[in-house]
Amino acid sequence: MKINPVHPTNVDHFWPLIQGGLKKACDRTGNRITPDYLYSTCVTGEKTYLVATDDSNTPVMGCVVTFETWGSDRVCYINATHGSHMRESMQSLKDWAERHGATSITWDGTEGYKKTFPEATIVSQTYKMEI
Repeated sequence: MKINPVHPTNVDHFWPLIQGGLKKACDRTGNRITPDYLYSTCVTGEKTYLVATDDSNTPVMGCVVTFETWGSDRVCYINATHGSHMRESMQSLKDWAERHGATSITWDGTEGYKKTFPEATIVSQTYKMEI
């Protein structure tokens, strides 16, 4: 797997690779974020759009990340992700993020991620109460 950052001027070309999947990912956040918001922040360079490709250069995963400071840690925060080969892509993403100074990768997700990434620790959970 190889992680390829998409330059903001090329987002339009590569966005269709994950557009549909990002809608599902955003739905899982309770619509706190939307694909349109992610798109606009990638085009401006505020967030980074990454595409993971396999050995034949076929895109298998796309995600939108930001680097944030949490306490004394530099975190590569995954805003949304979609694709296949998530476990393999994550190792490449970890290597990429480490080269950019991150000490961890963090994301919000469903309990199902614990099955895919048993080594991950739960930092927090989001709750919702209807009023």
